[in-house]
Amino acid sequence: MGATLRKILLGVVFGCLFFPVAQQHFQWFSVTRLRGAYYPAFDATFGFKNWFSGHYQTQKEKYLNENFGCRNLAVRLHNQIDFSLFSKVNAKQFVIGKEGCIYAYGYLDAYSGRDFVGADSIARRMQRLKFVQDTLQKLNKSLLFVFAPGKASFYPEYFPDAYSNAAVENNNYHWHLKEAQKQGLHFIDFNSYFVAHKKASKYPLHPKNFGIHWSEYGMCLAMDSLVKYIEKNRKVDLPDFYWSTTTKALARAQDLDIVAPLNLLYFSNAEMLGYPNLRLQSGKGKSKLRVMGVGDSFYLRLTEKGFGKAFGRHHFWYYNNTLKEIKMVRNLTLEEEISNCDVLVLMVTEANLKDAGWGFVDQAYGLFARGEKPYYDVMKQ
Repeated sequence: MGATLRKILLGVVFGCLFFPVAQQHFQWFSVTRLRGAYYPAFDATFGFKNWFSGHYQTQKEKYLNENFGCRNLAVRLHNQIDFSLFSKVNAKQFVIGKEGCIYAYGYLDAYSGRDFVGADSIARRMQRLKFVQDTLQKLNKSLLFVFAPGKASFYPEYFPDAYSNAAVENNNYHWHLKEAQKQGLHFIDFNSYFVAHKKASKYPLHPKNFGIHWSEYGMCLAMDSLVKYIEKNRKVDLPDFYWSTTTKALARAQDLDIVAPLNLLYFSNAEMLGYPNLRLQSGKGKSKLRVMGVGDSFYLRLTEKGFGKAFGRHHFWYYNNTLKEIKMVRNLTLEEEISNCDVLVLMVTEANLKDAGWGFVDQAYGLFARGEKPYYDVMKQ
């Protein structure tokens, strides 16, 4: 019996060793690809120069290490063990805090002031933005600066031990807000609004566990607020967003947007969030306002939910270099884009305030102050 058992165990060991090789060649079953930002290794090209320099061997080894059979499954299993047993995530941009609250490092660094760019730099940026706002106002156009909320500001009580949850004044958010008030900019601060209404809100304004952006409920409130603010500022009547019912359900879709890059086998989702049955009034008899948006993924989520449908024309420039929703056949100048809008919305979350506008502020200032003609040369959808 002992010999038989040893043979069985030996067979199992050899089976485990050779099964990945067999899977790589025969592809018996499909394996879900890994998610997240990474650069896949390419297969090496044989040549005498590559061989004798060692480049072929190095590249071939890297390629085989990334493409053996069942590798993706093995990576997910490794990540699952670390996540379930040790509360560790193997995605470079994320870290687990207390009670399973997952943060992106960028938000923690922004809240704690680790990425602070300096009061002088922020003052200069906001002074230029005020100049742009005043110039647009003379052209009968409006500028709206929007502080999107940040998970670190919303959930400081769950910070990992390496970060302090004490409020920090010398961070990009506080200084941008201070300068916006000082310069008299038109702005909406959803970051402080969300924090102030955190406990009173009927449904969570931000996912706690597996979401990095505002919750769908919080986003719908923001869409409604933005339209009403623009209506008041421009003295126009726009189609309004509304909902009569809100479904309470387990977090889903974009409220679980951290899950994919974690590359797990499974996860436990117990967070209940609100999902409004969002509608938009008919545009009949309403103003056809033209809006240009510049923003990050928070603004992108608005457009994916239909924010642009409230306006007659809506161009959204993702990180100020990629035009979303619309295919273009030629490059556009910044001057052309601004001339074809009535309202310009610049939206930034706290993690991106270190580079608020992604060059837009300096470009617009250069256009109006020095007559420069910057243009967009990245035309993607």
